[in-house]
Amino acid sequence: MNISLAYDTTGLAVDLPDHNVAAVLRHSPAPPLADPAAALTAAIAKPTGGKPLLELARGRRNACVLICDHTRPAPDRLMLPPILATLERAGIARKDILILIATGLHRPSSPAEIERLAGPDVARDYRIENHVARDAAAHDFCCVTSDGTRASVDRRFLAADLKIATGFVEPHLMAGFGGGRKMVAIGVASADTICQLHSPRVLENRNCREGNLPGNVLHEAATEIARAAGLEFIVHVTLDEQKRVTGAFAGDPTATFHQAVAVIRAHVSAKLDRPCDIAITSGGGFPLDATYYQTIKGVTAAIPAVKPGGTILVASGCREGLGSEEFQKTLGAFPDFASFRAAILDPDKPYFLIDQWQHEQMSQAMTRAEVVIAESKLTPDQRAKLWVRSTDNFSQALSVALARHGPDATIAVLPQGPYVLVECDQ
Repeated sequence: MNISLAYDTTGLAVDLPDHNVAAVLRHSPAPPLADPAAALTAAIAKPTGGKPLLELARGRRNACVLICDHTRPAPDRLMLPPILATLERAGIARKDILILIATGLHRPSSPAEIERLAGPDVARDYRIENHVARDAAAHDFCCVTSDGTRASVDRRFLAADLKIATGFVEPHLMAGFGGGRKMVAIGVASADTICQLHSPRVLENRNCREGNLPGNVLHEAATEIARAAGLEFIVHVTLDEQKRVTGAFAGDPTATFHQAVAVIRAHVSAKLDRPCDIAITSGGGFPLDATYYQTIKGVTAAIPAVKPGGTILVASGCREGLGSEEFQKTLGAFPDFASFRAAILDPDKPYFLIDQWQHEQMSQAMTRAEVVIAESKLTPDQRAKLWVRSTDNFSQALSVALARHGPDATIAVLPQGPYVLVECDQ
């Protein structure tokens, strides 16, 4: 059986023994919108809950519009034009509109990436700036959430008279689903706020996982922060496997987010009767799989698909290497996942460093199964730093896994990696 995994910009064709493949876990069919631009314009004019954007914008002095950064496939070049046209029609001058890139703790988007994100016309004609989470002085206090998170948010967003967020809704390894409130609470929050929301206190809570919102501490805190920061209107989409727009949603941040979640859940959920010996997954393809840091999202998505003691094989482009300096520093600080987990859970002097949370997510996967980076663009030196086994040849990695689990080993395949929500009761 030949299957194409989402990998970098090209995809990766893998050949699997037919008799071993128990399931290929994909999105259910969702027809792409024939005219997504028209659908977005209509959604903005007739929103879910609350007033239309034109009515909201009238009389406002200025506006701030949040967009995703270069690591996400959000089609902002489609979403921005009807938003911006509506704001200007309502009387907000172009010079008084700020498009703020919700980078979280990722690196700033480059001028070329900004043009790709927003489209050349918008990139040329509007003020577009990056959020910088590590600049503590650029943030103001926002609120203290019910779980005790003391949140600070980018001053430019807090100061705006009208606050809007674009985005897309997808499964998320910690927050249940991405988009909506997360654009504010992570996207334009301070580094300290992001660290609080990604601490073991939050992530060791079993409710903080893909596809789950009830009792999800991260989701609940993020919702409180977005509300306290004054987010009034969101414009979001849902996407299919080819990143085509399948749904357009706009309006009240909470009602619209949950409407989009209900739609995307129906399309990304893939049922599996029982876990398999081997789960094959991907980092989701470019731009998400640009680093090993992001690759871990494809690994955690595969956890329900693999038996305890099984093997997860992941293919991911990693064209930009491992990830941030802090992420790499943690790799060098410990010899393996066991010592890392002991350190972050130490009640007396817990270890904590920015981006350690992705290692924590990988360590949770490692408590269930062996993880192997089966193919990537990582250099030999980069691969040598990892706490997991890695190869530069997918066929070789598959052969080793089949030898380990036997000729009748069962295989589950997640071609889109983190964009699929696996449902398995066992």
